[in-house]
Amino acid sequence: MKSFILALLFSTLFITCNNAQENTEELENNEIYNLKLIKNNPYKQFKTLNDKRFDLSGITSNGKDIFIIADKEYNNKIYKIDTTTNNFRILSEIELCTTSKIDYEGIDFYNNHFYIIEEWENDIYKTEPTSCKLEKIDINWKSLNIDDSDWGNKGLEGIAIDCENDILYIAKERQPRRVFSINLKTNEISEPFKDIFYQNEEGYDISDMKFENKYLYILERSKALVTRLDIKTKETKSVSFNTIVYNNGKRIYANKSPQYGMGEALLLSKNQIWIGLDNNGDMVSEYGKSLGLEQNTKTVILIFERPDWF
Repeated sequence: MKSFILALLFSTLFITCNNAQENTEELENNEIYNLKLIKNNPYKQFKTLNDKRFDLSGITSNGKDIFIIADKEYNNKIYKIDTTTNNFRILSEIELCTTSKIDYEGIDFYNNHFYIIEEWENDIYKTEPTSCKLEKIDINWKSLNIDDSDWGNKGLEGIAIDCENDILYIAKERQPRRVFSINLKTNEISEPFKDIFYQNEEGYDISDMKFENKYLYILERSKALVTRLDIKTKETKSVSFNTIVYNNGKRIYANKSPQYGMGEALLLSKNQIWIGLDNNGDMVSEYGKSLGLEQNTKTVILIFERPDWF
């Protein structure tokens, strides 16, 4: 009975290809809205039996369960997690068969397959939930006259899928940040938002994305923003989680490199916005402890109320 209730909860809570919500309201001006944490259990801190570093880098849902990935070479798995308590823990693992160096940075679910961004070689893979086999998606960079060989750790970072139109969106992280679209039926690649994202402005980056209805939702890590992009009109609106992660100079983790943001993973539900942090192995700060986190090096997922209009 308990497992049935949990399955029902997840199937109604998280946005999938078949149950995306309608956005009925808009902000009246361009003022950036500050997100508010949910009232009950807004922090889901990772619980594990060992002290091995786990850098959360992507999160998705199949409408029933929640899955995450991490970006260390030894994290060659997709992890199914339980978030029904005050924290989150791993329930099961889907091993991914690979013999090369890996750096998984983003994940989404579409047509009974996981799609995964790998930054080390700037590759995209898909795999079935019941198989470890990875199928590489061909990216025709030459058609855009792009050489990705020198992207390094500023390469592919975010992924989102428009399930209705079979479009895969992928994001280059920074220097400059870029968003590409791939038609999953024809494999044609384009750069539809070049006038918006092709910039080298300091402090702007993309760490994750999700797609819902006609909107691409973009996690801008260093600015602590989630930006909604209308793929037709190219209009944008943003909400901020700055007051939590950059609270008057106070950070949730005692960062060795405070100039870098930590927001790494984005998940949307009808009423909530989930943002997973990659704390780079740093310790929870005194400020983080005051929020209710245990003072250790475990990563955390922040859960915010989602505005009706966003």
